[in-house]
Amino acid sequence: MTKSGHTLAAAVDSTVGEANPNLVPEVHSIHGNVAEATVIKNGNLFFLSEPDGTLPLAPGHGFGLYYHDCRFLNGYELKICGKKPEVLVRNADRGFMATLGLSNPNVNLNGKPLPKHSVEIRWERIASAEDLALVDTLLLQNLTSESISFSLEFQFQTAFEDIFAIRGLFQGKHGVRHPPVWENSVLSFRYDGADEIEREIAIDFSPVPDEMLRNIASYRVELAPRGSRQVRVSLNVSTSEPRKRAARRPAGIRLEESLERAGGWREQATKVHTNSLLLSRVMDRSLSDLRMLRCTLDGGASYFAAGVPWFVALFGRDSIITALQTLAYDLSIAEHTIRLLAKYQGKELNPWRE
Repeated sequence: MTKSGHTLAAAVDSTVGEANPNLVPEVHSIHGNVAEATVIKNGNLFFLSEPDGTLPLAPGHGFGLYYHDCRFLNGYELKICGKKPEVLVRNADRGFMATLGLSNPNVNLNGKPLPKHSVEIRWERIASAEDLALVDTLLLQNLTSESISFSLEFQFQTAFEDIFAIRGLFQGKHGVRHPPVWENSVLSFRYDGADEIEREIAIDFSPVPDEMLRNIASYRVELAPRGSRQVRVSLNVSTSEPRKRAARRPAGIRLEESLERAGGWREQATKVHTNSLLLSRVMDRSLSDLRMLRCTLDGGASYFAAGVPWFVALFGRDSIITALQTLAYDLSIAEHTIRLLAKYQGKELNPWRE
């Protein structure tokens, strides 16, 4: 049995053994796997991307920006003069943030060639649980001794899918998806769910893009020799539920606070000191991974999810075993987990739900 936030599909009928007719079996919609994905997670918000940090616009994948059983974003591509940049390095060890190093392929802008590896892109991505935001900061660096120019394009796609429908377990009743809307430098996608919850993702650009189309933002970038420029993209998730609309704040504040909170949990946990560098690194990474799996339910009660991406929910077996095995490091999560499991203890036999 599992318990998470909300699903977009209508609830299962309370009659024992009967399924809601709005939920029907569906063919599995995911091709391939997400074993090589770059994953960051903070609280109930997580982002699963390809190794280059993007989400394919083509269907049939499980990548995306998820919150409370809903994939808010299923397409996010970055291109230089119409071509995808090359990945040089990536790191997501901190769990709530990722850093990627990219470079341009051989491209042309209006007939003028831009040789491969002329531009370095340092892409820093932060997931903020408190602000329900994914903040991307891109630093574009000219590595040549000449002035260069190129176009930088961002393209987005949303469907607001139920995570169970993505996995092909069933197809829920669809709501109303509104067309994207630009307001100043903010691109908004809105969805009225069949569960009577409104969902929105607002994508804020800084500086204002040079061109804003339906779901595309583009910049004409001109860099002096060894010069640089910064572009920031903030993806803000919100729902019509209480307390689920966070104020937008500068990304620098989010990074400082996220680092402080990450360190704060570690400070409160039991500390382990060893004379083995390897053991210390294993313990450090293990506790960081556990922090990444932490979720909240019912106003802040913490528990360990079973795994990302398909099992970010309260599981009877997985959540309690992990909580018990970490009693020596943090007592509070075990207490919260026991109380949550008691609250959502099954009260009927329903083969369809199983």
